[in-house]
Amino acid sequence: MVSFGARSPVRFPSPNSSSSGSSPGPSGVSTSVDSTGQASSGSLENLRRHWFLPGISEQAAKFILQAWSPGTLKRYASAWKRWSHWCAERSSDPFSADVSLVINFLASLAASGLAFRSINNYRSAISAGHSPVQGKPVGEHNIVCKLIRGIRLSNPPRPRYTSLWDVNVVLTFISSWPDNELLSRKQLSAKLTLLLCLISCKRVSDVRSLDLQGRIFSPSGVIFSISKRTKTGTSSASYTAFPHNPKLCVVQCLKAYEAATEKFRADRAGQLLIAIQKPFKPVSSATLARWIRWLLSEAGIDVSMFGAHSVWGAMASKSFSLGMRLEDIMRAADWSSESTFKTFYHKPIVDIASIVVDQL
Repeated sequence: MVSFGARSPVRFPSPNSSSSGSSPGPSGVSTSVDSTGQASSGSLENLRRHWFLPGISEQAAKFILQAWSPGTLKRYASAWKRWSHWCAERSSDPFSADVSLVINFLASLAASGLAFRSINNYRSAISAGHSPVQGKPVGEHNIVCKLIRGIRLSNPPRPRYTSLWDVNVVLTFISSWPDNELLSRKQLSAKLTLLLCLISCKRVSDVRSLDLQGRIFSPSGVIFSISKRTKTGTSSASYTAFPHNPKLCVVQCLKAYEAATEKFRADRAGQLLIAIQKPFKPVSSATLARWIRWLLSEAGIDVSMFGAHSVWGAMASKSFSLGMRLEDIMRAADWSSESTFKTFYHKPIVDIASIVVDQL
């Protein structure tokens, strides 16, 4: 494989900090080093070179790296590695390859059947490491943009679901459970997670970012200030109390959850949702998704068809069918485009509950 070495004094962090032959980058994440002692071009060690001019300090580099989330850095590193191998096979430098090579690479991904969203990620990753072309990121070159548009039109992204489950079915099931104080830790944790996602139309990752330090109760409900980075950029989440329906009131469920988990918490101001077993550490988004799938399955929802991601669209579709303004739904769910809701989330409901629960 051709190695082009380090292109600037600032390294792009590798997603694998435990790789052998690695050295710490400015973000505290290790970077891979080739046999010559130079940073390997295949692990996206460099950011846009026009950002990192000579004289930029390590401290400044750390702040610039914060423009990307850890998840984005991992996706970019994986995409850049594949792009780098492609260039190496053609004896070309991935940092300055001709635009035609970028176009052919992206076209080959489309021809292999890769999803449009993944191809777009490759374009972004290449733009992050490639030298600007005519003063712009290579991914914004007019022919690259036309290629991406053509790929999208030839194989447009398809909605994950063609229909959705009825929220009333799950709410009715939850209402059949005993009072919050009598639920098992698993039941209480899953119930709270689902209600937090449903009522606010938030992603699982947004709910995971809720912590006790940013939680403030009020007579009308509870508000969370979100300090962690989230995919949607959400800075807060608010929940209204429903004292007339205590079994479906997220505020009462939250208070019961805090009381039940207080003795297990190492950090009294840390992440809200913690594991149901020792050592009771903060849970990941994947764990929250499993809790939701378990509860949906218990309620009779086909989880082979619907996952945790469906909660978002199910509540939005239900709210729209009940007459809620589309503008309010979009604001709650952090959607910027009306077409996003109509294309991917507004779906017909599979099951119609015979018993209508008070709408939240």
